[in-house]
Amino acid sequence: YTRHLNVLLSSIIENNKEFLMLACLESCKVKFTYRQEFLPASINPVTANIICKIANYYNPNAKVVADTFCGTATMLVERKFVKEDITLIGSDISQIAIDKAKTNLKSANINAKLIKCDIANFKEKNLDEIISNLPYGLRVGTHNDNFKIYKDLVKVLKNSLKVGGYGFLYTADKKLLKTLIKQSKLTLVEELPFISGGLYCSLFIIQK
Repeated sequence: YTRHLNVLLSSIIENNKEFLMLACLESCKVKFTYRQEFLPASINPVTANIICKIANYYNPNAKVVADTFCGTATMLVERKFVKEDITLIGSDISQIAIDKAKTNLKSANINAKLIKCDIANFKEKNLDEIISNLPYGLRVGTHNDNFKIYKDLVKVLKNSLKVGGYGFLYTADKKLLKTLIKQSKLTLVEELPFISGGLYCSLFIIQK
């Protein structure tokens, strides 16, 4: 599995093309023992690991990384597994998610600053990277909810990232995010389509 994944990722990155990714946890004999807690909208750890490897390729010198929709901290843990020498910040509007994130981070023996806040109130600055599994409006919330959430997120990308910093945003609400990015002064570097858990999503790679 690891060899196949590394070859696939290498091909994807070297060709710098759009792709379809089948990330099926059920078919892989992979154990994520740190993941003691999860929520219905939690990202598949295999998918998170792939996203973090792609993020590390584009942004290998990242030092301060935030997940503004951290949920139960799967993305934070996998990012740390890919690159050890980073400082992690996670935020989420849900106290339940924050509590579950604390449990998973402790299980993984990883430290992160966790903040309970709405995305509109996220105030951290000088970030090298924001990497997030965004609300889709499918299992939780609605497409209409996403309009305000995504609009606030774009403001955070502009205000919190360093110049040259990256956003790696994973969502099924692709048209909305793409429209908001085009309206901003951010650069859409790449959109990489994924199929994961029966959902057709994309990873948007954005640079300030």
